[in-house]
Amino acid sequence: MALAQLSAVPVLVRLQDGNKVEVMADSWTSVTDLEKQIASKIGLKCCTAFTVFEATNTDGQRALRAKERILDTVAQWRTQAAATSGVKKFQLLFKVRLHLRPDDDDLAGIKLTYLQAVQDLCDGVYMVSTEDSVQLAAFQLQASRGDYDKKNCTAGSLEKELTTLVPPQILAQPEGDEFRGRKDLANKILAYYMMSLKGISKKEARALFMGLMRENPSFGRAYFDGLSQEKPVVVGIGADGVQFLDATDGDRPVLAEYGFDSIGSFVCSDEETAVMTLAAREGEQTSFVKPTAILIQSAQASQMKSLVHAYMVRYILPRRKKKEEGEKAKTVNKETDVVPFATDGA
Repeated sequence: MALAQLSAVPVLVRLQDGNKVEVMADSWTSVTDLEKQIASKIGLKCCTAFTVFEATNTDGQRALRAKERILDTVAQWRTQAAATSGVKKFQLLFKVRLHLRPDDDDLAGIKLTYLQAVQDLCDGVYMVSTEDSVQLAAFQLQASRGDYDKKNCTAGSLEKELTTLVPPQILAQPEGDEFRGRKDLANKILAYYMMSLKGISKKEARALFMGLMRENPSFGRAYFDGLSQEKPVVVGIGADGVQFLDATDGDRPVLAEYGFDSIGSFVCSDEETAVMTLAAREGEQTSFVKPTAILIQSAQASQMKSLVHAYMVRYILPRRKKKEEGEKAKTVNKETDVVPFATDGA
């Protein structure tokens, strides 16, 4: 086990651009320690939004806990790999967990955030319109290649690259008014790239891409399948709060939304059950009766809790603390106010 390992050993962590960073870990190196090393190596000014994920070829990805000792995790990999005769493979990824806006001078943060948004888009994480997918693809081309050059970009070559530029659900949709096949889509992307983006820098193109992505209601949300109020739901957690979507409808309409300032707590009663208690907010509207607590049954309950807590620590707790301090200051001022004696001439 990792506890027997006294000296530091190299650990490889993959970034969103495909590059790998080598960092050192000993028996006591936590995930937080590893994140700080990675940030230092790649010039990341603020690593609050990022974390280390465990990724496998069979079970997807899991955000590692802040205090988790990295060599314990690696030791568990070896055990599981041996049990599957090497079929199950593991790697560490450093990627966005909280979708926060990087500061303008955090170039590494801006780059990693952009690359992950592109990857998530092309993996079909976000639902976008055909019109938006054309612009987003053109922004990617401008960001990676600069101004259009007919020598290395034609409608024919773009048609072959569509899977790396647009979401799979766009390519899978039946032909109709919006989508008239891959060739037509490639021509539209090329036309927008040629005519609308000339002279725009790569940095500006990345900013345009991120701006359009942030207008998308689903951007930056992590989605979890579960049951709530005996109804199949998809729980979406992002920087603006928690959404409940109808899992029985292909369009996944929103059943209810709760901002973090309306959430009192989010805890797990067991490994597959989360309980979200609500703080009443005046004038709040939802599409179903608002209970004082919402029960969520999901195999990913602990991941939901961890993500909600991370956002609340970032956004809500400082706000609540400031409010409490303000109210306390008002109380102190009120108690120490001295009413001046009236003068004889009053």
